[in-house]
Amino acid sequence: MVRQICVVVFVVTLAAVAGWAGSEDKSNDVFNRPEVTVGVRDADVIGSDNRAIQLAIDVLSFRGGGTVRVLPGEYTLIDSIHLRSNVNLIGDKDKTILKPYPAISSRLLTDADFGQKQITPRDPSLFKVGMGVICRSKDARSMSTMPVTITRIENGTLYVNGYMNDDYIAEEDSWGKGGHEGLVANVFPLIHGYEIENVVVDGFTLDCKVDDDPGWKGVWSGGLYLRRCKNCTIRNVRAINCRGDGIRFGTNDYITVEDCEAAYNTHYGIHPGAHSPHTIVRRCRIHHNGSDGLYICWGVRNGEFTDNIIHHNGHWKHRSGISIGHKDTDNLIARNHIYKNWKHGICFRRKTEANGAHRNIVRDNIIENNGRPTDKIPESLKHLPLHTLTGCGVYICGVTHDLLFENNIIRETRKGKNRAQLHAFHIQPGVTRLKMVNNKISGHPQEAIVDKSNSADNQLQALRTSEQEEFIKNFIAISKDDPALLKLKDKYNLEEVTASGQDELSKMILLNEWTYQRFKKFGSPTYKTENALEILRKIKQGHTFYCAHYTIVFVCAANALGWDARAVSLKRSETAARVSNHNVAEIFSQKYGKWVMFDPTLNHYVTKDGVPLNCYEIGAEWVRNNGKDMKFIVGTQPKVYKKKDLPVVLAYHRGFGNLAIKVAWTDPYECLAFIPTNRLLGSFPDKSIERWDDWDNIYVILNGGDNWQQDAPSLPPYYTP
Repeated sequence: MVRQICVVVFVVTLAAVAGWAGSEDKSNDVFNRPEVTVGVRDADVIGSDNRAIQLAIDVLSFRGGGTVRVLPGEYTLIDSIHLRSNVNLIGDKDKTILKPYPAISSRLLTDADFGQKQITPRDPSLFKVGMGVICRSKDARSMSTMPVTITRIENGTLYVNGYMNDDYIAEEDSWGKGGHEGLVANVFPLIHGYEIENVVVDGFTLDCKVDDDPGWKGVWSGGLYLRRCKNCTIRNVRAINCRGDGIRFGTNDYITVEDCEAAYNTHYGIHPGAHSPHTIVRRCRIHHNGSDGLYICWGVRNGEFTDNIIHHNGHWKHRSGISIGHKDTDNLIARNHIYKNWKHGICFRRKTEANGAHRNIVRDNIIENNGRPTDKIPESLKHLPLHTLTGCGVYICGVTHDLLFENNIIRETRKGKNRAQLHAFHIQPGVTRLKMVNNKISGHPQEAIVDKSNSADNQLQALRTSEQEEFIKNFIAISKDDPALLKLKDKYNLEEVTASGQDELSKMILLNEWTYQRFKKFGSPTYKTENALEILRKIKQGHTFYCAHYTIVFVCAANALGWDARAVSLKRSETAARVSNHNVAEIFSQKYGKWVMFDPTLNHYVTKDGVPLNCYEIGAEWVRNNGKDMKFIVGTQPKVYKKKDLPVVLAYHRGFGNLAIKVAWTDPYECLAFIPTNRLLGSFPDKSIERWDDWDNIYVILNGGDNWQQDAPSLPPYYTP
């Protein structure tokens, strides 16, 4: 009886602001029907704000359920539309538009304490009864999805229908610390559901755009938010321009989001989380959001994420198309088109064994053209390892196991420096029992599959040709404990040579400079040897050597310092003889997750967009882009040159002439021969790294002109040592 009286009072009160259509008798008839309309005209309830819609929802809820149909029009909300169990909310996606009241805020006059139901702002005149608000502090977390509603205003104090969930400090706390800057602002999700079930929301545009206000800075709210709900469907909802997430729900069960659009929101597009099993997100368009497009948060399990289009996400936070991680297990990610997101297509976040994203299936997706050029990486993130920032189709880290990737198309199809999805897969340590089946992978500018897991349980696809696999399998690698290698390291104090380097790359540059400075005469060799120790001895005796000998010394010195280095023989495409025109080294960089080229003869390495290139990449840039984006970095006090600056003379050698970086020296990168050993301390006295036919297992790529290969099966034997 008490409840019935309260509802009657509520109805009468709202009737004054919402407007009944017709007489009192007709209104009673209306609310006995299973469907009630709300609109700016010609509806059962007349109104253009949340109060009219809320009236219809609450009365139908009291009657046991039904459908509220919101007719086409623009509705300005001063508080959330609060959903009720068994009451569906139906609109017209393109014509029923919900917008927030203009943004307002005020600093607090007094503290709003935990457990209080009142707020005292400095300027209470900004607020009105029925308005949804939140309190915030400068040092408090900015997630704002559970507002309270102002029920009355007396003597400058706002009385609200819920308790403060934290202490919001106006000026100084109990310890005299200031700067908290507590405030109250009219922040709220446009549609809000709390502890409800059996609800359908269908057909709305939630345009959350508001003008800037000091109290809204850093706000993280959303367009639609569900918490502790069950058996709800969100359909045909467009959530745009939200300060926070487009559609967000946490601690729910059996939530379906279908045929929706989430775009131009500052944070995530669609954000299921906080232990929401049996989530379904399907046929949604998720694009141009500031962080991850689809952020699968904590404890999302037994869900399905299918047939979505996810693109151009992550521009503010440098994030990915889909992110999945903490206890997000046993999900299906299938038939999605994931493209042109700022970082990765799909990112499996770093978690422990107990909290990993295990037993997920990723099937029949198209994952393409993700990642941005390195010069687009925010300065605030550049201290992180580069491989965590550059684009991948799929990036997997943490202790994660039992993932299946099947029948996906993972590719990079862009041109030039825009080819920023560097790898199809990047697999970090801790990933086990990963299985790849029948994925089509192509076009990545670097190694298609980077596997740092060191797990024998992973079943990765063999993307290399049989010749590539044969080369890698039979490569004769020098032992880091080889006595001759240790002698080279100690005799020439190589650790001191690189000691002043601040990072991996600078140490490599120092070693390249050291090698260059050892040689005094360049020209036709006056002594025959391919033993690094013997070359260094003979230099002191005044002998002359070629680029092959510079390369041998550098490769051995790099291996002595613990790096993995190897020799590459280069040849111009127009020459028929299988003899090198130039020789350089490649060394594997942990920082960049790939091989990079060093030329000790010409004391330089080559970059594009600030990233060192390997031999294959240099050849590709020279053939495809005529070298216009490459930079030649010379010496330890680096001098930077571009193609237009060539030739750059380094030294004059009697009997040879000028030793210079010139266009003619870059032509040989069109044809590459990877020497099948880095044991270059006299182990092969009858062989030369200049003569390709001396080696049975040499790997040769002849890719001149327009025939330069782009697809992964044509790449040279680049692998992770």
